[in-house]
Amino acid sequence: MNNYRLSTNSVLKIDKNIIFDKLNSLFSLPSPYEIKNSIRFIRGTDKLVSEKLNIIVEDTKGNKQYFNSIINCSLQINISRKNN
Repeated sequence: MNNYRLSTNSVLKIDKNIIFDKLNSLFSLPSPYEIKNSIRFIRGTDKLVSEKLNIIVEDTKGNKQYFNSIINCSLQINISRKNN
């Protein structure tokens, strides 16, 4: 790290367990939207969620996957949304 930015130093080692712990923590949060009569709304409001809103997952090789729900995303990348 260099002033809280990633350094170009190739010695930088990232602990994968920390990343998975943070991802699991993220997926255990409630969804930012809720379904009412098969329509997505921003949680706690009457505002519709745009169908263009996607969750983007990018792997270390730069490959991107797009999901329209947190559930589909968690199933595809095999991370449980349940609190452990």
